[in-house]
Amino acid sequence: MRSSFYNADIIDALAERGRVSSTSTVVDVGTGTGFIAAGLAGWVAHVIGVDNSTATRWDLPMTASTSRSRTWCCTNAPDPVEMLAEMARVVRPGGVIAIADEIEHHYEWMRTEQADLWLGFTPRAVRTFFDQARLVEYSYSSLSMQ
Repeated sequence: MRSSFYNADIIDALAERGRVSSTSTVVDVGTGTGFIAAGLAGWVAHVIGVDNSTATRWDLPMTASTSRSRTWCCTNAPDPVEMLAEMARVVRPGGVIAIADEIEHHYEWMRTEQADLWLGFTPRAVRTFFDQARLVEYSYSSLSMQ
């Protein structure tokens, strides 16, 4: 993964905003290269990386409301709302779903180099995804990265 798009700052921001601790379990959905999973490993008790690059649906191999205290997402999902709903199914009450992804851009090369299905998202699109997945206490912040 290009360090100009994701660097160590994303790890610090996810850990801080997600309120992770040394007892947390993180599920990195769409882990790809494992950059985020590896970066968060030093912050938490357990990291589970899940990726299925050829999937048209995301079905997480976990039961509902397990001890998963935090769920993170780097999404290349065909249906972001379905992916968020599936993550909500496995995160325990009070858990956090965080998305680390690109803001809307026009870098077509990312479709082949990064296997991106979407060229980023607008803040409005992210809000709509969370609303449609019936998730509450939504917030959005930009890390001001490329």
